[in-house]
Amino acid sequence: MVLEFTGDDGRLEGADEFSRDSFAALRKALEMEPPPTTAPPEERQRFRALLEEMTARRRLCRQLLKNIQTALQCSEVLQAGLANIFQGPMMDALKVAVKAPVRVGLSLFGTAIDIVSSVIQDDPSRVPQLIETNVLPAVMGVLSKETMRSTECLSFVPGILASVALHAVGEDFILGLASKPIQLVIDVLVDPSFVPLLYSQPELAS
Repeated sequence: MVLEFTGDDGRLEGADEFSRDSFAALRKALEMEPPPTTAPPEERQRFRALLEEMTARRRLCRQLLKNIQTALQCSEVLQAGLANIFQGPMMDALKVAVKAPVRVGLSLFGTAIDIVSSVIQDDPSRVPQLIETNVLPAVMGVLSKETMRSTECLSFVPGILASVALHAVGEDFILGLASKPIQLVIDVLVDPSFVPLLYSQPELAS
């Protein structure tokens, strides 16, 4: 799928392939539990088909976010502004990525974090909106040692904490979180079980 930012408002072309029905189906799949072994064959078959569909949608969602992540490194995109990047399907994609990071994939979760961080760095005044729309609370709510076990999360979580703190409201938000994300990052950096991942990220290990 090819995505392009067009127009003076930085609107994303191509994201409409993600209909709201698609995201509803993916969210439903994430919330489902496998049927018991005593379930009828038809029920087990339906569940397998749903898993296959979820896998396909997850790949599509990941590709969209990866393309956007790449586009955000383009100077033309930054000059156009990112005011509308979180409208419509883009917001749905991010919420899917942070709803159940272990199930959708930690790589996808880390990519979503990097996108949010890039947008905040472009315009720190968007922090209150991202809090009100539950994007930042959702991200911070699922941060744990389990969700930090990927190179993407190790790279991007410290960055988003720093980006959010650029805004006074964001700083108060981070300091008021019961999950203590800053302490979590410190604990991860001194946890021996994270040594292999840290060595893959020299800038963090140093």
